[in-house]
Amino acid sequence: MKEKKHNELSEKPSIQGFNERISVEGLLDRIFELIRNASISAFYRSLSDHRIVYANAYFSKTFRLPLGEWEKTPYLWTDFVAPVDKESYRQYFEGLKTPQYSLDYRLIDELGQPRWVQEEGTVLFPKHSEGAMALALIHDISEHKRIEAELYGNEERLNRVLTDLHVGLWDWDIPNKRYFGNGFWTQMFGFQPGTFTTDEAAWAAIVHPDDFDHFLLALEDPLTGKADQFSTEYRVRTLSGDWKWILDQGKVIDRDPLGRPVRLIGTIVDITAQKERQTELMHAKVKAEKASREKSELLASVNHDLKTPLTVILGAVETLLQESTAPTKPLLEMIHSNTRRLEKMVGALLEIHQIELGMPTSLAKAIRTKRLFEDCNRNYTQLAKKKNLSYEQRIAQDIPKTIILDQDRFLKVLNNLVDNAVKYTREGSVRLEVGYIPVEAGNARGNRAEGELHVSVSDTGIGIPKAYLPYVFDRFFRVPNKGGRGRSPGFGLGLSICRDLVEQMGGAISIKPAEKGGTTVEFYVRVKEGNGAS
Repeated sequence: MKEKKHNELSEKPSIQGFNERISVEGLLDRIFELIRNASISAFYRSLSDHRIVYANAYFSKTFRLPLGEWEKTPYLWTDFVAPVDKESYRQYFEGLKTPQYSLDYRLIDELGQPRWVQEEGTVLFPKHSEGAMALALIHDISEHKRIEAELYGNEERLNRVLTDLHVGLWDWDIPNKRYFGNGFWTQMFGFQPGTFTTDEAAWAAIVHPDDFDHFLLALEDPLTGKADQFSTEYRVRTLSGDWKWILDQGKVIDRDPLGRPVRLIGTIVDITAQKERQTELMHAKVKAEKASREKSELLASVNHDLKTPLTVILGAVETLLQESTAPTKPLLEMIHSNTRRLEKMVGALLEIHQIELGMPTSLAKAIRTKRLFEDCNRNYTQLAKKKNLSYEQRIAQDIPKTIILDQDRFLKVLNNLVDNAVKYTREGSVRLEVGYIPVEAGNARGNRAEGELHVSVSDTGIGIPKAYLPYVFDRFFRVPNKGGRGRSPGFGLGLSICRDLVEQMGGAISIKPAEKGGTTVEFYVRVKEGNGAS
């Protein structure tokens, strides 16, 4: 009786809707024999009441039921299905239209815990059966579902992060010409989720006409296999009709056997605000360049129309001073002093202009250090005597006898610093110290030895409050007088020019309070050792 039940088939299917049958006449016993000791759960059951007719050894072991128990006790497969999936399980088989099927659901295992499985089976129609039967295999997919849940959780977290960062994520299915995204990539253009057609034509339609060729050109390399990545900026039209700039970056992550890309993923970022700032900066740059040209024209005019007359005035006043009588001499001295002051300011402005243009005012050449500092000592001593100050000069013995130095720039810096020291010192002294630190030795290939010339100018004058020290090298900065009334004399350009000139000579300059009151300015410049002087 059992053999007939397994081997004979009915002429008509017992499940309404099937339009094909699978004939297994004479094969069921052979199939049961093959799966009896297989390392996978297999069973044979009724689809009408889900009663289990046959199960292999692995199935019995998995659910801790003795072999053959299925023939003695009418176990129903739905007794093992997790309660949460029973209704969907039943509905699935009621609507089944094909002989082969595959379904994921949860079973309750021997410990009473839900376990994800995948049931793959075939519907059969034995003749002496009351209805359709299912021969199925059960695969444990719990680990797969766990990983799938983790991936889904990670994807959700990624989407939340990208949304918070205002980044759109897209996935391009090239063969099917479809885009998929995280939702935000369309929301940033004003579309509600699900209202934007994510195909190639819809996306191309919102790209700005002036940017479309540039957009296609950026995609050319990854689509032709020349590159895996692309990055481009272009404009897209929003739902309101406005245009937004976006940064679109993508990468090929899958290719077919011929190397053609089939899938790209990437991100888009709204950079409209950044582009607007760039436009503002560009306009500001144009204005600044125009102002710079106008300033250059003004300074050129100053050089021609102001400096030349000042030279004439100074010459005339100096001649008159030599011939003047006592009543007119004070007036001429005042004119001479203020003309000198104005000449110095014009010279400082022109010096700054040359520095900004990168125009060299002199060239480095071989200098005899003994002669250089002897001249300094003579000149600065006379300058200090005019204010009844003492001048001290200490020159290190290890300074090379000849150095390659931009003497004009160096003396402009040194003269300015000593002049300031004398100007702001009422009593006491001004001291100049010069040292040398070797940096690179010379070699047989003709490279000269190099070093640093370190210079320090100290005074015992009024000093500079620490709060103002960080600003003394700024252009037009002048230290306020005590009590906040007025500023110190000068134009606030001298130290700024010194800094620029020192940096042009490959050095640096700094300022600090002197040990015994007053101020110390230190700087160094890069020099090369020379063989002779010009």
